[in-house]
Amino acid sequence: MENFLNRPSNDSMEFSDGKENNGIKKYWPYVVGSLVLLAVVGAFAYNSLGRNASQSDVVADSMIIESQNEEAELKSGKDYTEKDIETVIRKMYEDIFGKEDHLLLEPKYVSKGLVDLYARAEAVGEGEAFIDSDHWVAAQDYNQPSLQSVSVKRLSDDEVIAHVRIKPFKEYGIENRMRLFMVYEDGRWVVDDFISECDGKEWSEKTWLENYIRETLALLEKERQSLRDSI
Repeated sequence: MENFLNRPSNDSMEFSDGKENNGIKKYWPYVVGSLVLLAVVGAFAYNSLGRNASQSDVVADSMIIESQNEEAELKSGKDYTEKDIETVIRKMYEDIFGKEDHLLLEPKYVSKGLVDLYARAEAVGEGEAFIDSDHWVAAQDYNQPSLQSVSVKRLSDDEVIAHVRIKPFKEYGIENRMRLFMVYEDGRWVVDDFISECDGKEWSEKTWLENYIRETLALLEKERQSLRDSI
């Protein structure tokens, strides 16, 4: 009986549960509001990240396109100003004169046609020295030569004439004046002809090579014909 009387009645239990439920219900608006706020913040952050990522992608794409456009520009001679070409020539001479024993012909700075002419001339002349001066200096002798000035005149999109003044000797004030006929070939400006003065006359190295090949072949043919006639 005592245990039974001391045990809480159903009414008191229901009353107690009701109080707890009413307490929880009182906080439900705050819980729901917090969840809604978190959802809104999360959605905003997601959209913001997505937007930033999209903007980054756009910037990256634009940089790639710009880089490709710059590379495409380098493939056209018309995109170089005369000042740009002057800078190219200065760097070319700086590289050539910076070598202790610079070659008479620097293939990376001359056109394929001029390289081919030299090869043909050497083959025809059987190794004979057919040019005894340095075409970069326009002189036979020199000591620590230097480029004094350069000016460029455009002839077309892919052709220019460069007027250069070369000081062959560091210790003397004399200067050689010459012209470089340059063409835009394989993405770079190269020399297609060296034009200087010899005995008061204009001297084109390319023309001289062509004449040398033609006259040497003609002489060889004449010698062969004479040998056949003598047999």
